[in-house]
Amino acid sequence: MKIPINEIKVPWGKLRNPAAVAVYAQRLRRGEQAPPISVWRFKSSQHKFYCENGAHRLAAAKLAGLKFIEAKVLPGRLEFYHHRLGGLCHRIVSE
Repeated sequence: MKIPINEIKVPWGKLRNPAAVAVYAQRLRRGEQAPPISVWRFKSSQHKFYCENGAHRLAAAKLAGLKFIEAKVLPGRLEFYHHRLGGLCHRIVSE
């Protein structure tokens, strides 16, 4: 399924290889296709999806100027909550 890139929350903390992003972006500009990324739906958020796998491909698509990216939507929803001992946690909730 094609998803608008601006609706995906990007886990920039997972981005470890900027050189790979540049290579992916060049390939996308040439018209090559990348494997789909994996996303969770948000239960409630300003974004509709959260990137679970494929942060480099997502960053490359953004760098290449694409508006949409092929993604596999994982079953369930991602929701965040405050843990009783403090801190923000997340969990997957069945749909």
